[in-house]
Amino acid sequence: MSDLLTQYKEYYQVRKQRYENNPDYPRTYETENAMYEAMDSCNELIEFKDKLGNLNEQNAVNLTMDQYTIRKKYFDDLGEPVRVLASDRILEKSRNVSTAQEVITIVNEEENKNSIEISMDESVRYFISDDWKRLDDIEIYGNAVVPSQYKSDMESKKQKAINTLKETKVDLEKNNRAWDPNWTFNPEENLKPHHFRLVPYSKEHLEEKLNEYRNFI
Repeated sequence: MSDLLTQYKEYYQVRKQRYENNPDYPRTYETENAMYEAMDSCNELIEFKDKLGNLNEQNAVNLTMDQYTIRKKYFDDLGEPVRVLASDRILEKSRNVSTAQEVITIVNEEENKNSIEISMDESVRYFISDDWKRLDDIEIYGNAVVPSQYKSDMESKKQKAINTLKETKVDLEKNNRAWDPNWTFNPEENLKPHHFRLVPYSKEHLEEKLNEYRNFI
């Protein structure tokens, strides 16, 4: 047996051992082990080409499916209904392909699509990061006890905050509808679990602010 053939057999053995007994990579181990067995059965290196067949291509598909199965479980456990969509679609489509190029195309298309979905979904958090302060400003300027000569200034600042609140909704919808024509800014979605877990306020406080927002929009 040539030294090169021995080295190749050792190489494929190490590759398959990487995934052996790893419950997260059952598909990958299946094809890695099959490639090792194909190589190990060779008496000459030239035999491997015919014995390999499509195993290397299928291995790329299997590795992708194992990786996205892990991602799917992570996002499911975390309660992320939008971020998990790419994994769901990639796993579904990858069942019907057998080449690396096919699975690369699927991953690129679905990751790009999901990136837009995530951006649209998480745009509602603008209510927490920016609109919340506008509502505080409206309350502060509206309730400020000041000498009479400053009342018009307080009213002007209050109105400016209200206008900014309205303009923000218009701008957000205009920008996001370039990606999703049906997108509407709905800050109530911050009550959904995957948004609310990041909100630094109580549910009661958030609902109070949402009611205030409805008074101006």
